[in-house]
Amino acid sequence: STETDITLAAAQVTGDVSDLEPMIVQARAKRADVVVFPERAVAESALERLQAAAREHRITVVVGMETGRDGARRNSAFVIGPAGSVLTRYDQLSAARPFQPGDDPSAMWFRVKGVPAVVTIGRDALWTELAELAAVAGAQIHVHLDHDPANDPDAALRRLQVWSNMASFQTFTATVNVVGSAIWD
Repeated sequence: STETDITLAAAQVTGDVSDLEPMIVQARAKRADVVVFPERAVAESALERLQAAAREHRITVVVGMETGRDGARRNSAFVIGPAGSVLTRYDQLSAARPFQPGDDPSAMWFRVKGVPAVVTIGRDALWTELAELAAVAGAQIHVHLDHDPANDPDAALRRLQVWSNMASFQTFTATVNVVGSAIWD
């Protein structure tokens, strides 16, 4: 991809869409190109409002939502482009009950300002092949959504170990959780 500047913002915010919208405004005011929210940050019913916010503020929004299709619950990540369109919806491959696993690894791919990127969720970080093969295939950005509220030292260390391994494949990586997020370059 052509060399370009990209700024990522991590927003450790979950809840109602009205909680997320100010973070989109704030990220764009700080010149972020992408704002990332945690896994299961908001209900699927918020999608249209998030699309409108992305379009209004010309920013890419990555957000986790629980989705339901054909009676199956999925742990999904939506990537909304700066024009407000859904660039991709990725269903977690490593999902466990009560969620059904996704079956389309190609859905993890999207682009930011022309730069190839991937999104993963939760336990996907334990599948180091996902991060490694994405990097080998040309991903320059890796966005990982998590929802681990444990804030004790052992949990923080475990996340750091898993995330640093995932970010070690020479990608610009954002690991966004409800606590302890990080951006790796």
